[in-house]
This record gives sequence, C-alpha cells and structure tokens, in this order.
Amino acid sequence: MWTAYAGAPVHNSDSFSLYPLWPSESLTTRQRPLDSATAALAQASARAYAKFDGGRPVDVFASAVLAGQGFAFDAATRAGGSVSGLALAARSAPEFAYSPLETLQGLLAQMAAPCPPCCPCGPGGRLFGANSLLYTSGGGVENIGVSRAVDEMLVTSLGGVGGNVSVFPFWPSTEPAAFATLLVKGGFAVSASYSNVTRRVESPVTLSLQHALGGAASGTARLEDPWGAGSAGGVTAVCGGAPVTLAWSADGRVLSFDAPLGVVCKVGLSGEVA
Repeated sequence: MWTAYAGAPVHNSDSFSLYPLWPSESLTTRQRPLDSATAALAQASARAYAKFDGGRPVDVFASAVLAGQGFAFDAATRAGGSVSGLALAARSAPEFAYSPLETLQGLLAQMAAPCPPCCPCGPGGRLFGANSLLYTSGGGVENIGVSRAVDEMLVTSLGGVGGNVSVFPFWPSTEPAAFATLLVKGGFAVSASYSNVTRRVESPVTLSLQHALGGAASGTARLEDPWGAGSAGGVTAVCGGAPVTLAWSADGRVLSFDAPLGVVCKVGLSGEVA
C-alpha cells in the first residue's frame, strides 16, 4: 500500500491513493472471469475504501461495479443482495463484495442527499444543479463520471476495443431495467432490457456499429450470450433484416459475427428475432 504523495497522513490515504489495489479500468481490459486473487483484492479494497455514505462518489460507485461484474450475489448471504438470475454470473462473490442492489441503493441515497457546503444546489437544496448535473465535490469531468457506474451496471465491453459486450453484468435481479443506444468501447451502440418477472435478459439485444477503425465497412461484434443458450442453435442474429452467421468461443459463452457499419443487428433466441 502506498500514498499518493510522500508523507500523506492516514486521513488522506483514501481511494485516490490506492491505485495498485483499486478496482479500475484495468479490470475491464481482462477477459472474464478474473483470477480469484485479483477479483478478491479488488472487491476487498472496494469494501474497505468505497463508503457509500461518504468519500468521493466519483470513484466509489464505479469501483464497486467493476469489482463485482461477473459474480453471482446470493440473497441468503448478502446484506441487501439479490440472486443474480443472469446466465453469465460465473461464480459466487465473497462476503465482502458490494452487491448490485447495495450499489444501486447507495447511488439513490447519494442523489437524494442534502447539498453540502462545498457545492451549489438545485431545486429543493439537493445535489443537482440547474443543468441536472450531480455535484460530487469534483470538477466537471469528475461529476459526469458518477454516471459511469450506472452505465456499467447496464452494459460494458470487457477487454476494451474489440472486447466482449456484456449486458446487465452487474444488475439486481429484483429490479426491471432497459436502456437504448448506449455506446461501448469498440463503437457499438447497444440496446437491451431485463425483466425482473422472468429473471432474464429479454430477447433480442440490439447492436449497431457506429464507428469502425481505419474506415472499415464492418466490424466484429462479440456478445456474451445473456441467455446461456450456447452454440447448439438456440441463438440467431439478423443485420438489416438478413440472417448472419454466428461464430462461438470454445466455451460457448461468447458469440461473434460481422456487423456492417450503421446497420441495426438483432441477436436473440431462435424464433424471437425478426
């Protein structure tokens, strides 16, 4: 453990000082699942230094999300947690990991908190300013960064550019959710919805390539199968209404296909894609 500057006192050794241990962008550049030691270190440091009732919201919530992606949270052993319900949750999270529901509730509490002396207030004395920006004791980019936690609860691209798109990688199964055209690394705009009644990602998921490297006319879309159907013919895809050929990873968890630039592609369970 080291501090951000020489001789920093204990009260300054917060999450900003713990970059070697802190759940960060580096976690999303690795293919899932993370090795147990790395995942446990990330989750333990998030629990120790990410205090939802204090600290710096800029990195508190995003770190909890990054550290918990790809793990199942058992309601019987998580305080306020929920059963995952998502097919891609590969392993059970340790006791100290923040659950999706805890993180979401922490965000809601932050949004409802009274305005501190440091920041301007919006209507009702809350943390929202006139432009609906959530003030979090930081600069403009830092304030906007709070929304990253919500975005990555809904969708992320593991492995960075050219990585695997994962929908609802860290979402409480008791809560319904939907999003439209969120842009992930690799240039894909993604839309998906989740039903808390059926406890599954609804079919189909939509991907549209908005930007291609080097002026290419298409790019490879890689999607972690949210239905757990695998390569046995249970998933189909169409781009611009025309069927496309799917390729599957060796473990049957990730599907890929060639996506034309600017064309809407739909991926879903067979018989549910038109």
